[in-house]
Amino acid sequence: KNSSFFLTPLCCVFAGNVLMVKLLPFSHNDIENLISWVPSSEFLSQWAGSVFCWPLDRLQLEKHILKAKQQHPNHLLFNIMDESAQETIGYIELARIDHTNKNATIERVLIGSTQMRNRGIGKQVVEAILTIGFQNLNLHRIDLHVFDFNKQAITCYEGAGFKREGELRDFRRFGDKYVTLCIMSILSEEWHTRQRLVQI
Repeated sequence: KNSSFFLTPLCCVFAGNVLMVKLLPFSHNDIENLISWVPSSEFLSQWAGSVFCWPLDRLQLEKHILKAKQQHPNHLLFNIMDESAQETIGYIELARIDHTNKNATIERVLIGSTQMRNRGIGKQVVEAILTIGFQNLNLHRIDLHVFDFNKQAITCYEGAGFKREGELRDFRRFGDKYVTLCIMSILSEEWHTRQRLVQI
């Protein structure tokens, strides 16, 4: 498959500065960096669900990478890079890739560097992975799940064109409290329409 987009930076302009963001394949060399961004079991549970267990360690991530390197992988793992500083600032996955039905799910989005949070980077990263899904992989639908208390993330996804289509009530328990999971999605024709409007 054509992977040229993976090396193409996206430009995010804010506060008079230009931040060049690009997605690169996640590798074994990136494991320790990702582990350092996960400070607690509560954070891990919110970010990764039941995919990983606390404490997050190298063995779990090495197994995760191997699954993504199979001949026909159903998920892709990416580093989020700040091109100007040549620094890894986050992580994102395009998972559950179904080439028959042409759909996939965005999972485990993380701006790991605290200095880079709340600067509008999340929307640029989501738009980048949507381009990979709709343009490179020719998908029809991309969805994601987000906890209803994560208002900032929901606003980010809505800004990238996602629509709320339902919820899983009291889906997960944190301590003595249950939280609801929102389901959001965007279709290829909606994404292409947004791209045409941006170019006008």
